[in-house]
Amino acid sequence: MLLARWNILFSTRGAVFGAGWTDVNVDLKLGYPALFVIIAISAALFLAAAFSRSHDGTRQKALAGIALLVTGGVLLLGVVPGLVQYFYVSPNEQRLETEYIRTNLLYTRTAYGLTDDRVQRSEFPAVPGLATDQLPKDAADLTGVRLWDYRVLQSTNSQKQAFRLYYDFPDVDVVRYRIGGKLVQMMYSARELDIGRLAPQSRTWQNERLVYTHGFGACANPANAFTAEGLPDYWLKDIPPVAKYPELAIRQPRIYFGEKTDGHIYVRTRHPEFDYPDGEKNTTFTYDGPAGVELSSPLRKLAYALRFDGARLLIASEITEKSRILYRRSIGERVRTLAPFLQFDEDPYQVIADGGLWYIWDAYTATDRFPYSEPYRGEGYNYLRNSVKVTVNAYTGETAFYLFDQSDPIVRSWAGAFPGMFRPASAMPQSLRQHVRYPEGQLRVQAEIYALYHMQDPSVFYNKEDAWERAKAIRSIKSQAAEVVDPYYALVRLPGEKETEFVLIQLFTPFATEKGTPRSNMVGWLAGRCDGANYGKLVLYTFPKNRLVYGPLQIGSRINQDDQISKDFSLWNQQGSTVVLGDMLVIPLPGYRLLYVQPVYLQSDVGKMPELRRVVVSTGEQIGYGKTFSEALLQVAGKSAAGAAPSPAPEAVAPAPGKGAAPPAALGREAAEHLDRYRKLTAQGKYTEAGAELEALGKTIDRLMR
Repeated sequence: MLLARWNILFSTRGAVFGAGWTDVNVDLKLGYPALFVIIAISAALFLAAAFSRSHDGTRQKALAGIALLVTGGVLLLGVVPGLVQYFYVSPNEQRLETEYIRTNLLYTRTAYGLTDDRVQRSEFPAVPGLATDQLPKDAADLTGVRLWDYRVLQSTNSQKQAFRLYYDFPDVDVVRYRIGGKLVQMMYSARELDIGRLAPQSRTWQNERLVYTHGFGACANPANAFTAEGLPDYWLKDIPPVAKYPELAIRQPRIYFGEKTDGHIYVRTRHPEFDYPDGEKNTTFTYDGPAGVELSSPLRKLAYALRFDGARLLIASEITEKSRILYRRSIGERVRTLAPFLQFDEDPYQVIADGGLWYIWDAYTATDRFPYSEPYRGEGYNYLRNSVKVTVNAYTGETAFYLFDQSDPIVRSWAGAFPGMFRPASAMPQSLRQHVRYPEGQLRVQAEIYALYHMQDPSVFYNKEDAWERAKAIRSIKSQAAEVVDPYYALVRLPGEKETEFVLIQLFTPFATEKGTPRSNMVGWLAGRCDGANYGKLVLYTFPKNRLVYGPLQIGSRINQDDQISKDFSLWNQQGSTVVLGDMLVIPLPGYRLLYVQPVYLQSDVGKMPELRRVVVSTGEQIGYGKTFSEALLQVAGKSAAGAAPSPAPEAVAPAPGKGAAPPAALGREAAEHLDRYRKLTAQGKYTEAGAELEALGKTIDRLMR
């Protein structure tokens, strides 16, 4: 009974999760003490029944004890609290529950890492427009805008970089590398081997266990660069991998442990392993890493035969005393076997570090026993922390757990239970540490919680006066269905910062009830910082409440209503091809401005290789639409400049030919060409030539603004 009282900390009876007025004043102060007395009386009756000399006396006393215990429990912990809650607390709920709401607000933010010491709150005035004369200053920030959607790129990679049916790209990850001293956002895909893709006649035991043992290399392209044909500009490609820059060079490209790499294999056998296709022939390889268990004795061989391949392993002539068996090669199985007490993010990602391939996987501690904290969407927990980063080497299988949140009591307990398992974050090699990123799963949960729990006043929270939800956008031309905008990575310069950094962004709009009219304007955005000493910090930016700041859904509606865009979509979306919309990205720019960017792809129904055809750029009021990002950007800048001041007389805008002034249209094209060349040169790491183009762009814009 003494222990049962603590369950009121997880009560769902009141206005919020956790102990409420009824739990404290009725259950705790009246119900449990009275029930304790009833239990004592019932115990006395049971004791008396045990010593009763008559059968009827024993039965009567026992039944009386049971009836008293059941009736008392139902009345004291069920009926009476329910009546008090319904007739007294509910009509006065806001007044009576205020202190418990305040406790719930504090403990929920603590449980999900959303306290004031972890979340910096700031205002974002959202200055409208994008002046043409500011483009040279914005060029460095604009060149990092992501134009490739990971869903689209996965299909393109499968067509352009798989080379053989048995290779597969399980995922496309958004990562960043510092190349030539410049932070570059990259789209990265590991090329893994999928045995299931082998032709049926090739699915022999020998092929599956001895020959086709590993994937090979990866491909990567800048998130903002594409070829004239609308395809990725690969900086890492082909087999063996060819890297455009030394930071992307891979010395050991073989993937023995991966996301889709599963099933056991035997290495160092008499049969050479398939390494990679080389024209009409295949190159072979013999694994020389430390992974696996050596089949060095008949007893050990027998043990693994009983576990895996039975008599086939015992009689296989290819297996020698030096052969090794590699199993638990899926990083999911491997890591969960080592740490079944942790939860893991949905998206492990691979990076290049010190010439090798490594997976980085975010791990969480979670529980449903954190007092007063609101449970997350029925997922079975009300506490979540991204306390651990796991690294797995794709060649050796070496697995390490790094502790990134020393304040988490749960992970400290596990670290005490398994000494030496968790290494401090400072022990992670810098070559890997620079690729650590704020996890999408963590920010998604935090955003959904913070959509309500950013309200710190109990009265405002109780009335849900300022409730938010995650923003939505249109992703399908055909269905026009609104889908939630998931957190996305971007290279941005946060307000007050001098350097561009890699952040994870989540957008918010006002909460709309099912019966209410949806309001799709943006109210704020949350940024999870990823770089250096700022890793793990959150920044919340809120927009002014006295004017409209367009949300992604509103911009999508305006795009669909544009005559030229609608005409192109209708033309392309004919039989045999499909228009695919990429992510709608909202990019903050210096000076508290916002830029909305959405790439448009065209995909053949047969080839399934999407090509980037158009880019839509908007500042909210103006929309630009062009074959390249630069072209669309110049359109928006020109429209913004035209709308910012009264239109000059026609003769001032377009002087007559032959009087020494170029037409505005020609200057606009010239500016777009300079900006496009600047982006390409920057992407190629040619910063001196890029600086010259930037200077030329400034001069052209000066002429345009005269």
